[in-house]
Amino acid sequence: MTIAVDLVEYPRERRAYEWARAAAFPTIRRARHRDHRAVGQAADALTQSLVQATGARTLGFWGSPGFRNVATKTKEVKNVADLKGLKVRVIQTPTYVRTFELLGASPTPMAFGEVYTSVKTGVLDGLEHDAPTLASSKMYEVTKYLARTEHLYGVCFITANARKIDSLPADLKKALDESAREACGYMFDIAAQKEEDGLKILRDKGMVISTFDKPPAVERVKGYWKEYADKVGAEDILAKILA
Repeated sequence: MTIAVDLVEYPRERRAYEWARAAAFPTIRRARHRDHRAVGQAADALTQSLVQATGARTLGFWGSPGFRNVATKTKEVKNVADLKGLKVRVIQTPTYVRTFELLGASPTPMAFGEVYTSVKTGVLDGLEHDAPTLASSKMYEVTKYLARTEHLYGVCFITANARKIDSLPADLKKALDESAREACGYMFDIAAQKEEDGLKILRDKGMVISTFDKPPAVERVKGYWKEYADKVGAEDILAKILA
């Protein structure tokens, strides 16, 4: 339901990387798969765009430790209307900010180290993050509710210089490819388990975890998908995602 992605500071790679983590999201959202080749045509197109933009070849994808959700201090969130006006800490990235603006919240970019105290003192109404991070940072001490918005699943990937890979002997290239796929599959397995463990900790600590009505939220943000795809030159990747 989101277009939010992370950025890097290297201008030559920025356009490709901006789109990278959004591009694989919808297919991995449907099923976390051990083989990155199974995530579909969007991932294939992304791989090609990264090579063209950076000279780096993608060897595999893996996921972050769970979907990002919205945790709040005093108000239970079950739908878009419940987000209206809430001061929610987001990552200091324009795409995150715009996504939560479209959802009706009041996004507040802030360094993560300041969030705990800001929620505790009422500067913030809540934050968005994955369950393992909420658990390890003890956000259950200052928030009561977790809405499973699942608005972002961060996708990571292994890349290497394409020319260097091509210069390797065939047996080493095969070993590299197989090792990358094995490592990414292992990371997917760990990520899935970490999410379950994080949710259990939050429940055990007394947080109320609720489902979220996603279709109306998707309607709010889907226009931004095209706007952002046009901005970073990824119209073809968006089309493959939505196919």
